[in-house]
Amino acid sequence: MDRVFLDANLLSAALRPKAGLLRLWTLANATLITSDHAIEEARRNLDVPGQRARLTRLLRKVEVVGFHHFTSLCRAASTSRRRTVPSYWPRSTQGRLIS
Repeated sequence: MDRVFLDANLLSAALRPKAGLLRLWTLANATLITSDHAIEEARRNLDVPGQRARLTRLLRKVEVVGFHHFTSLCRAASTSRRRTVPSYWPRSTQGRLIS
């Protein structure tokens, strides 16, 4: 299963009317993840009424991970011989990053 990291820019873009990014929320073989930092940054950038409520609804289907999650990924990536992305980026088991 792929893990898709949603940074603040992706979270904000998903709030636009008819956002194509909303298809990410329908993927069967993907887990959407984000961080508290990305959520807070996205909330700071909201200016249209109703966006906070919509963001809250979208986040119900997103796993919020903390700093410890990324440090364990760094350790796992640093032991890998083949690196397709820098070792500090969140990676799926197939070594792909969508951000």
